[in-house]
Amino acid sequence: MKKEGLRVLLVAEDGSELAPIFADIAEVECCDSGDLGQPLLELREGDGRVVVVDGGEAPIDVLRWLRQLPVHLGSIPVVLLCAECDDDFFAEARECGVADVVSKRDHGPDSLKRALNFAKERATQTGTLRALQSRLSLLHQGSRDGLWEWDFQNDAMSFSLRW
Repeated sequence: MKKEGLRVLLVAEDGSELAPIFADIAEVECCDSGDLGQPLLELREGDGRVVVVDGGEAPIDVLRWLRQLPVHLGSIPVVLLCAECDDDFFAEARECGVADVVSKRDHGPDSLKRALNFAKERATQTGTLRALQSRLSLLHQGSRDGLWEWDFQNDAMSFSLRW
């Protein structure tokens, strides 16, 4: 399987156990989960790495930890590996900024590659959206005009404070 420029920061108690799984699809750098916060704090938007966090047998603890990070994970692609995950857990993980959740039962090379590419693409789209929102905000502030919008589908109108 071709690596296609994927780079992974693997955060796990025993990264050496999981690293071979990624060896054929990405360049892997391992980090001990004893200090989970440090690797993510060092990452920057556009770094090019996908962070894979091994949730172990208690992925809910990892979600609590992710909520406490002083960085917004939407711009950093994060994939969470967990023993069992249902729709509710997946929704909660998405709220924490996790791009994708992969069950350890189903973590073959194809599903991992799909998850890594999805996480990377989502982070790119999130960064683009933030940049566009920032530009729109600057445009709105600099225009000194009132803006309004009519949502035809919902038949709703919104007005800026200057309107």
